Parts: sequence; C-alpha cells; structure tokens
Amino acid sequence: MNMAIVGAKRYIAATGIGFTAGFTLGLCGWGGAQVIKPALTSGYMGLSQLSASGCSLTSLSGAATVGATKFYMDDQVDLKRAISIAVPSMFGVRMGLRMAQKMSSELQALIFNGMSVIL
Repeated sequence: MNMAIVGAKRYIAATGIGFTAGFTLGLCGWGGAQVIKPALTSGYMGLSQLSASGCSLTSLSGAATVGATKFYMDDQVDLKRAISIAVPSMFGVRMGLRMAQKMSSELQALIFNGMSVIL
C-alpha cells in the first residue's frame, strides 16, 4: 500500500481518537488518556507506551484549556482547589515521567491498564 495513504489514514484515525477523547472529557471529565493512549499503542497506530503518553498529554492540553475556560466562564470552577491540585501535579508528572523512562513498554502498559481498572 502507498505509504502516503497509510500516513493519511493514520491522521484521519488520530482525528477520530481526538474527537472521542474530547467528547468524553467534556461529557464527564474523564476518558482522554483512556481513549488516546490505547488507540495510539494499537498495532495500527504503533506508538510506544512512552510516546503515546507524551502525545496524549500534549494533545489533551488544548482540550483541557478549552474545557477549563468554559467551566470558568460558567462560574463552575473553584480556583483555590484547582490550583492546589495543579501545582503538585506538575511536580508529580515530572517524577512519573522520570520513572516511566526507565521502564519497559510492557511494564508501562501493565501499570496503565491496572490503574484504569482500579479507577
């Protein structure tokens, strides 16, 4: 198959993944990573666990900003609580990334799937 067609199909699939993730985030505030990461690590999209995590975090930043802005404009955000969650999460994500970079893709998948089941 023509590689340009394969690449185009992957971008079309990524668009569908992004819409689905954004929809679930807007609907219930959950699901972005649970949609994006498994889709990106599928045989079709073929990213490693670590690359899928990076892509997921990067892509969700825009959706989260749009959603947060809408919630804020509708006076549905407690900024003090949001900030008290956001600041430590910035440190936590750096620590988690450092650990993930030292793990195998299989272990990362096991942790992701385990956390998905628990949560």
